[in-house]
Amino acid sequence: MVGRGGDLGLRRRLERFPFVPADADRLAQDCYEACDIQVEGLQRRLAAIGGPKVRSGRPARGVPR
Repeated sequence: MVGRGGDLGLRRRLERFPFVPADADRLAQDCYEACDIQVEGLQRRLAAIGGPKVRSGRPARGVPR
């Protein structure tokens, strides 16, 4: 905001990552909840297409894809 007195800059501290909690315990809880929401959504999508068997990660060496 530039006024008659020049650039005033910010009047309050602005967090670099405003949606990431600074408290480690709160951050861990938020990450857990976000992961839980993603897992629930994946379960629903898989159920909607007939519940196929799925695997996570990459196969071990020598195991055909």
